[in-house]
Amino acid sequence: SVNVSKDTVAPLAATSPVWTQNSPTNTTALTASWTKSTSTDLADQKIQFYSDGVCTTASGSLIDLASTSATTQAFTGANGSTYSFKVTSVDTAGNSTTSSCSNSVTVDTAAPTLTGLANDSTPTKSKTWSWGCSDASTPCTYLFAVDTTATTTPTGTFSSTATATQSSGTGTYYLHIIAKDAAGNTSTVAHYSAVIDNTAPATTISSPTVASIINASSALTAYAVSGACENGLAITVSATGGATTVNPATQPTCSSGSYSTTINIST
Repeated sequence: SVNVSKDTVAPLAATSPVWTQNSPTNTTALTASWTKSTSTDLADQKIQFYSDGVCTTASGSLIDLASTSATTQAFTGANGSTYSFKVTSVDTAGNSTTSSCSNSVTVDTAAPTLTGLANDSTPTKSKTWSWGCSDASTPCTYLFAVDTTATTTPTGTFSSTATATQSSGTGTYYLHIIAKDAAGNTSTVAHYSAVIDNTAPATTISSPTVASIINASSALTAYAVSGACENGLAITVSATGGATTVNPATQPTCSSGSYSTTINIST
């Protein structure tokens, strides 16, 4: 006689299905990992990958691992996609059990784009830069430096700080900045200039000279005043005699390093 036993009991499921990469990740070379079934009659394992994070839309066909010992499987993802997987355990009788859905992993290989920054050629005593990033994997962190060199590459530790201020010095200052997204992608270093001016303007009077004596017969209604100045400045000219202060009909503007006007000092 022949004894035949019928096995209809499904094997224990594989457990702890997880991706070895954190999500988001900046690599397309993914690795699925799990703890294999502890059933003694385990005969095979199969894996199904999905192109979503909840094991709904299959990505390719069910893969026969032809192994009772495998606990990892490589998978190639694509930028901008999210993946998950399940492992099916098969016993010697052909019974099978499928694991729970793994966690999800999103692939992001694109560098972040800095936002909110531009060169600024308008002189100012203090410049504050504020910025952000445009990216699929936020939040971004930043590495930056401010100096007077046009092509510095900042070094140090990335942080969430998204503003910087330069309030001293005179000259062209540069913000040098790199953005890093949550997947670990980094932008190329960007440089943004600003003109800082904390030097008081130099204005002189060349005519009349100090202690000039004016002849009473001179044309005092149009007395000439001129001197050197900083281009673009608005110059304020006035003459004071006793309790009286007079101004020219139109105040001059510095042009080509000089200014001139006339003033009525006949009163």
